[in-house]
Amino acid sequence: MVDDLAEAKTQFSAGAYDDALMRLQAISNRTPMETEPIAAMALCYFVLGQTPHARRIWKIIVSRDERYLLPRFLRKELRWPDEMLTVAAKVSALVV
Repeated sequence: MVDDLAEAKTQFSAGAYDDALMRLQAISNRTPMETEPIAAMALCYFVLGQTPHARRIWKIIVSRDERYLLPRFLRKELRWPDEMLTVAAKVSALVV
């Protein structure tokens, strides 16, 4: 999962949102209780223009783990790249 997740982050940073989304969906199918791939999927949905869907997913993730609202957690613990952090801030603004 770690390698696939790293690749999905790289794809997201490169603007390959559809590819990142497909990879994240595959990870989520294998490990459905992991929140990080689902949270990252919300970012993909947001940049792909599916804002209501992104908002619903993000609300679920935040209800499970409020740390997803903290940029420091995303940057330090999850090692999300700047591109993901920027989008995460926008998605978080939809739910708080």
